[in-house]
This record gives sequence, structure tokens and C-alpha cells, in this order.
Amino acid sequence: MQKILTIPEAEKEYDEYLATGNEFVSIPSITKEGKVEVANVILDKTNSLIDFRGNNLIEPIISVDNGIINLKPIRYRYENSWIPVFNYDGAKMKVTIRIITPKGYKGFVYEITVKNITSSDIYIECGVQGIWEESASTVFHTQKICATKDIFLHTWTNSIMFELKDMTVLAAMAISGDDDPDLYYDKEHMRYKVSNKKKLNGHEEKTFYYYYSVNMEQDGAGTINIDLRRRGGYNLYEIETRWLQEHRVKLENKLLEDRVNRNIFFSYFYSVAYTLDTEEQVLLTSKSHKYYVSAAFWGRDSLLWSFPAVCLIDKNEARKILLTCFSRYLRNAGIHSLYINGSVLYPGFELDELAAYVIALDEYIEWTGDNEIMNIKK
Repeated sequence: MQKILTIPEAEKEYDEYLATGNEFVSIPSITKEGKVEVANVILDKTNSLIDFRGNNLIEPIISVDNGIINLKPIRYRYENSWIPVFNYDGAKMKVTIRIITPKGYKGFVYEITVKNITSSDIYIECGVQGIWEESASTVFHTQKICATKDIFLHTWTNSIMFELKDMTVLAAMAISGDDDPDLYYDKEHMRYKVSNKKKLNGHEEKTFYYYYSVNMEQDGAGTINIDLRRRGGYNLYEIETRWLQEHRVKLENKLLEDRVNRNIFFSYFYSVAYTLDTEEQVLLTSKSHKYYVSAAFWGRDSLLWSFPAVCLIDKNEARKILLTCFSRYLRNAGIHSLYINGSVLYPGFELDELAAYVIALDEYIEWTGDNEIMNIKK
């Protein structure tokens, strides 16, 4: 019999990106300058990742006395092993940018802190801008979605709205900020800008928060944006920071501790998702479109590779993962690869895909002592 292999294409170019996200929204492509190229969600109805993308989907914009500053050179790092932070030192100001993705929320916060390092007053404009170039659906490979893209002012919630429509609306993203920001959009070029103008006294510091929310359509995205603004960017930052600190692994070697936790948090938030449309838990190889077999379920990947990391820091979520595996995916256990709804994607039997269920259950009980899980009927 002829051996037929499915071999991924070799990577020819490599650019370093940062990544963050939560269970509802992922941001897998953040440049070293703090620009976001892709933000995505999972849809049950399409069995795929659905994204909003552009070379500059989100970029910070800061001007001083009507002169736009170039945020280079810039330093970047992860705070608490998961929150991307970018620092810029200019002639008149220091700028710090954070991308905050609090657990449990259908959205994220783009935080910009500006500090006047002079003794004189300066006038600044601070905000975010970007271009929505296209959207794509990803299972194994990424395919451009040939649907209607719309951008408009959602007056009810005072936010700029992206809406992706086919026969029905697939997903929407709302963008706004604190302190009644200026809202601008260009429908022809799918361009937007949300900004605030402010005088900074000598040595004064000011933090600006810009909110990105996602949902199934414009009203849901807009009202979630209102909820995020009511909660406030700093409180959402505290929520994420507290969760990360409570769930991190402690090691004596702090450099190793940071690397270990970054990998654990990536595994936690990129191998498990809650769908935007049904809010049900699904398991997948990765929520990054850069992985060659992204939004699909593989028993080996989920239960032997990612599950131990989740079990290490969150026993409750690990329990949910096992219940999801034995309800959503068990009917096709042992098949090479499944769609996120449990139907067959790539036929063919593989022993490790089948054995993963038993191994994961045994290890979970050994780690947690939760024998009661054996008695659950679903």
C-alpha cells in the first residue's frame, strides 16, 4: 500500500510575536511595538476560529503638541507571565502599554499610560486606531471569509462597531473608551480611531483605557462594551492580575518560573475555549492561526499535552475538560482528528488518540483524589 503523508509546509520566515487572551477571545499576533494584527473567537456554528485581522488592526497613537510620536525603540515583556507590557522612553514623556484580557469576559482592554517627564505643561492626544482589512475562518488552514464587513457608530452604546455578516451575522466587535472619547470611522477604508485629548501638567501621569468587546452581533458587542467600561480598566486589570497570581506555579528560579508559567497560561487559554455563540466549552489544538492544525480536537494534544498543565493550576477547569471529552468527543474516540463539535474531521484510527482518555482520567484522579467523577452520568 502506498504511504500517503500529510506534511505541513516548512516555515520560511519567522517574526517574533507576543500572545495573550482568555477563554472567549484570543490575541495571537501582537508585535514587539504593541500593535495587534489578529483577534479571534470560536464559533460553534462554524466549527472554527473566526477572526478580525489587519496589519494594524489595533495600534496606539500618541501625539504631543500636535506632533505624532513614533513609539520606537520600545521594550517589551510579560507581566505575571501573561500580560504583554510595552515601555517607551521619549524626550517629553514615558509611555507604558498593557493588553489586559480578564478571565470570564468577552473582551479585552488596551491600556496606555502617559507620563510627562518635563516640568512644563504638554498637550497630548492618546488613543487607538486601526484598519480592519479582512476576516478569516480557520480549522486546519485559514480561509478568507467572503462576507460583508461593516463599520459604523453604534449610538446606543457610543462605540465604533465592526460587524461581519453573511446570511446572518457571524461576529461583532465594539470599540470605545473612558471619558467620552472622540470616535471616528471611515467606512470606505474600514478605518477607525478612538482617542482622548488631555493637558498634562509638569510630571503628571494619566492612564487611558480602550475597550474591545466581542459578541454574536452589534447589540451584544455594544452592551458588553458598556459593561467593561462600567467595571473600569483598572478593576479588570486587578481581576486578571489576581487570577494569574493565584494560579501560577512557584519555583525558586524566577527566570524559570516565568517561562514555565507563560507556557502553562498559553496552554490553559489556547487549548480550551468557550464558544462565542453557545458559551459551551470546546477543546482544540490551538487558538492561534499560526499553528498548522489549529481549531480542531485531537485527543492526544488535549489530554496528554495540554491537560496536565491545566490540571496543575486549576482542578475545577480540569474536571470540566474531562467531562467535555467524555460527552462531546467520546463517540469518535481514537479517530485521528475531530471538529470542535465532535464530528469527524480527519478519519483514521490512532492508538494514542484513544488511550489519551483513559490516561487523562487516571492521572486526574491520582492528582486530585476526585473519584466522584467516575459516577457522573451525562
